[in-house]
Amino acid sequence: MANRAAQIRAENAGKAVTRRGRSFIEFDAGGGKRRFVATIEPLHAKGGAEIDTEWTATASPWSYACASADYASRIKAAFNGAPLVEFRAGDAWVTLQPRQLNWTNDRGDVQMISAAQAVTASLSDATARWAGAFGAGRDFAYTNHPKRLIKELLLDALPGTPSAQVLGGGNPVLQLQFQFAWDGATPYVDGAAWDAKTERTTAQRIEFITAAGPVFTLDAPTAMDANGDAATGVLLRVKKSGGSLYVEVRVPYAWLASAVYPVVVDPTLTLQPDGDAGIDTYLFDSAPTTANGTGAILYVSPHYASLIKFNLSSISGATVTSATLSLWTQNTGSSARSWPLHPVLSASGAWDEASTWDHQTPTSARWAGDVDEDGGADAGCSVSSTDYSADACATIAQPTGGGNNVERSSAVTTSVVQGWVDGSNYGLRILPSSGDANIRVFHSSDGATASYRPKLVVEYTAGGGGNPWYAYAQM
Repeated sequence: MANRAAQIRAENAGKAVTRRGRSFIEFDAGGGKRRFVATIEPLHAKGGAEIDTEWTATASPWSYACASADYASRIKAAFNGAPLVEFRAGDAWVTLQPRQLNWTNDRGDVQMISAAQAVTASLSDATARWAGAFGAGRDFAYTNHPKRLIKELLLDALPGTPSAQVLGGGNPVLQLQFQFAWDGATPYVDGAAWDAKTERTTAQRIEFITAAGPVFTLDAPTAMDANGDAATGVLLRVKKSGGSLYVEVRVPYAWLASAVYPVVVDPTLTLQPDGDAGIDTYLFDSAPTTANGTGAILYVSPHYASLIKFNLSSISGATVTSATLSLWTQNTGSSARSWPLHPVLSASGAWDEASTWDHQTPTSARWAGDVDEDGGADAGCSVSSTDYSADACATIAQPTGGGNNVERSSAVTTSVVQGWVDGSNYGLRILPSSGDANIRVFHSSDGATASYRPKLVVEYTAGGGGNPWYAYAQM
């Protein structure tokens, strides 16, 4: 189901809804208590309706649409339909048409792997997938999320080998090419408006900005292999060729050649961040300047730091009686193990989804534990009693047998959650299981499957109220 709010209501069947907010639903738990169910992704659009990201049939020339969110997206069933997708937020929009999958290099040599194929989308709730979009084993997918339209190229294997000419032309890369159009907002590349003719290359996101400010972004692209190893040096390029405009995602061949398949390449469109929402991200010491706030998973190992925070401002003044955190496994192995969660301390509490391993606040503030302010092993919210509390407040446990896509829950220390309600809320860091050097993975709030995103349930008495943007009785 692509309506997370409806899922939460079903989980609390028989309990009256007392209030709703951007990322919460509150229920009457009986006996003078309230049950506050918080998510990180929004549950409700800004107009108040429950968000439902399922693709549904729509009028020609489009085939399917999602209109029950803060954006509207439309796609065509045929992968080589032009344009394939439209993403619209307010009066601003962008269209993208996948054109070719190529090998290319610094010299500009191009070796085509495949043009966009005449294949038809198959739908599964919020995901449209074109099998064989660029040939066998090279699928493409669009998934609606409450905050973004996730675009993924899925590679089952290395898509051939670049020619000697491409290999000899300097820095060979896989090039995923889209024809590109927009209106209502100006694209900015590295802080400067793009003139729609000068070729520009960046490792950062491309922002679409109006006079009122940013509207949405084409996120910094990522590439991830089956072991959870992220590529470095993945770039976006915008250019004009003939009478058309193009945006390209470029993934280094050297990384692809050594990657463990399948590999996912992700250039996602995202709405401007919402200050009323919670946040989660992961930091990676081998990609110390890369922000991963739009990543679909949370990595846990000695080389990763995963951070998570729920917004509890709507129950300020409440007395917390219990709290339960739920995470869903993505790939945690089959052995019995546990993962402690520790409160982030105020000195490192300014992190957000743009944070990187090197910087708590990008390009300005380093992590508190980074005493020499040079990145390295003491960055990345990694120092106990400086960046995060030495005392765990929750422990996610897994029995022998493990299993993917399984809910793992833990009680959270009541006094810690009370502190969050009272205003000292800097979130949590997930630590690896003792002695476990392997990468373990949980679903994040940006994952494609609504029911696998993190959730916090707080029961409380008295005083809660805050200022939610709408409240009403049971629907």
